[in-house]
Amino acid sequence: MQIRFLQSLLLMAGIATWMPASVWAQEPAASKATQPNSSASKLNILLVAGGCCHDYPTQTKLLKEGIEQRIDAEVTVVLNLSTSTETTFEIYDSDDWAEGYDVVIHDECSSSVTDQPYVARILNAHRNGTPAVNLHCAMHSYRWGNFREPV
Repeated sequence: MQIRFLQSLLLMAGIATWMPASVWAQEPAASKATQPNSSASKLNILLVAGGCCHDYPTQTKLLKEGIEQRIDAEVTVVLNLSTSTETTFEIYDSDDWAEGYDVVIHDECSSSVTDQPYVARILNAHRNGTPAVNLHCAMHSYRWGNFREPV
């Protein structure tokens, strides 16, 4: 489990440095569906974004296009246009919200959300093996109890 997490984390964090020049010269990938697919070769990525303080519509567009142009991946975007620090996401209402995804990119700023069952559902998906990449504000979100405990 830890090895898969580290592999996914390294893939997402260092994608630009791993790609040979020939990959950067490729034409952009065609538009893809917004739901996870069953292709074993394609990396299914969930990008959850929204909340306070940042331009999430632009960030999600750039991240989705950039990732899909560079690796064999399909990025599903869940975007909440709320600008509140209390922004929540309907996808997290389900216990199996991360099912079907190989990695989740958290790009949320929900720093005032402390509802324990809601936060527990988010964390449980990662504790059960789905790797996470937390971008900037996501590190400030969902803090309650012993939030410094590693997931």
